[in-house]
Amino acid sequence: GKMEVNFDPSMISTDDIVKIVCDLGFECKYLYVEDHGGLNAESKDGGVASYSFDITGMSCSSCSSKIEREMNLLEGVIKVSVNLMTKE
Repeated sequence: GKMEVNFDPSMISTDDIVKIVCDLGFECKYLYVEDHGGLNAESKDGGVASYSFDITGMSCSSCSSKIEREMNLLEGVIKVSVNLMTKE
């Protein structure tokens, strides 16, 4: 599956995100920085970064919901989207 996370890199790092997902029992690796209208990793209006991660080990929508729920509790995380069906 694939996870996209919008976050403030001054508050949380990609390594922190990977560790948290792994602590939940899934394999996670950083894939790439999303490019939204040429703004790349950091937007000029608040320093928000949008990164994609590959997650393996999810078997149902409950797994993806668990990751989204835990990630959304983190300070600095603005938006999380986990897609169980997306294959990279």
